[in-house]
Amino acid sequence: MAQFEPAYRRTLDFEGRYANNPNDRGGETYKGIARKYHPEWSGWALIDAHKSASDFPALLDSDQAIQALVAQCYLTEYWDRIMGDAISDQLIANEVFDSAVNGGVRSAVEILQKALNLFVPVESQIRVDGAMGPETLKSLNKQIGRQVGRQAVLSAMLVYRGLRYIEILNRDHAQREFAVGWFSRLRG
Repeated sequence: MAQFEPAYRRTLDFEGRYANNPNDRGGETYKGIARKYHPEWSGWALIDAHKSASDFPALLDSDQAIQALVAQCYLTEYWDRIMGDAISDQLIANEVFDSAVNGGVRSAVEILQKALNLFVPVESQIRVDGAMGPETLKSLNKQIGRQVGRQAVLSAMLVYRGLRYIEILNRDHAQREFAVGWFSRLRG
């Protein structure tokens, strides 16, 4: 079964540090945690307390309390919600997790469900509802059990994720400054 720590480390490589870019839909963000989408996250109080320091934001990376809160947020808000521990392949779990952090849990699970449905008869398809549940997990782990299925599902997920990025970039040109970062995540 997949483990949180490798998925978390991989995603942190993409997420950077503190940012407050006016073009970022999440607004103020620390390691991928956007204040707009997670205003209740207790790390914001610690970050706000550090803002007057001369070495802000660099000092955030050495604050162990903030780092623990980042890991806890990723675990409860993303890994647990995608049921990462129940996914039988680490690479697939990494992809679903990173997609959830980058674009939301619902979107990540919809991408997974669409990918899974490409490889089963129409009458056996799962509902694309963005909710990770027993049917999605059963279908996923069955496909993972077939070596060809595992690679095919992973490839299809990357294609659907790329298409989602293209739709966003064509709809909102201000988001194009993030295109290189988004597409660099698509490496399976």
